[in-house]
Amino acid sequence: MRIRLLMVFLVLVVPAQLSAQEIPWPQYQEETVRRLSEYLQVNTANPPGNELQAARFFEKWFAEEGIQSEIFMVAPGRANLVARLQGSGAKKPLILANHADVVNAD
Repeated sequence: MRIRLLMVFLVLVVPAQLSAQEIPWPQYQEETVRRLSEYLQVNTANPPGNELQAARFFEKWFAEEGIQSEIFMVAPGRANLVARLQGSGAKKPLILANHADVVNAD
């Protein structure tokens, strides 16, 4: 799930003006592996969950890319992050959702 989410976000930050042949795929592949590695180190094991750490991870990343985001606290340590990219309105909106906490299996 996290890999798919990061791949989708990576696609969002690739400059739109580049054609498929101009995209430096090795550079983005390295960035994807690095960011996935960093994200997997965020401890969101439930209990207690602590999705706030995951929200802050994405908030920092989005800020680096110039994407505004906002964290909504639902309980201590429990949070959601919302980020919006403004479209032209020519197509239907797209919502990407991520379940940030993980539950340990026995």
